[in-house]
Amino acid sequence: MDVHDPCVNSEEARHEYGITPVREPEPRVYDAIIIAVGHRQFADMGSAEIHALGIDRHDPGSAKHGLESARPNGSATMTSFDRITCNPAVLNGQPSIRGMRLTVRRVIEALALYPNWDDLRAEYPELEPEDIRRALEFAAQNLDDQVFRLEPA
Repeated sequence: MDVHDPCVNSEEARHEYGITPVREPEPRVYDAIIIAVGHRQFADMGSAEIHALGIDRHDPGSAKHGLESARPNGSATMTSFDRITCNPAVLNGQPSIRGMRLTVRRVIEALALYPNWDDLRAEYPELEPEDIRRALEFAAQNLDDQVFRLEPA
């Protein structure tokens, strides 16, 4: 089994989860492919590109169909994350806003400090309202649903 995620920091994945992601999936070696995150790169893959990874015993469109139809909210199309970029040369590949040195994580953290979008944009004038919406959507789609027991203070 291989894990490939163009936005993950390999060292962090190794440390946190004990897995070593591959840089690129090998062609024609996989019996099955699970696309578990909604990165734009995966959404843009056509059936021929998915098929080239090894899904030659199945309908080559099946993985693409699964990507498009298996949304948490049941919608048939994927939310566009065209404003969220992952570039290994910028901020170590962390998801960022439009290639700027401003990560999705920082936008979410800043929203906790500046819940009023106008205040947030005064602090980060390069942010557009659509950037904030996409950062929230991206964060929501990439969070695991976990229950955390909170102890009283």
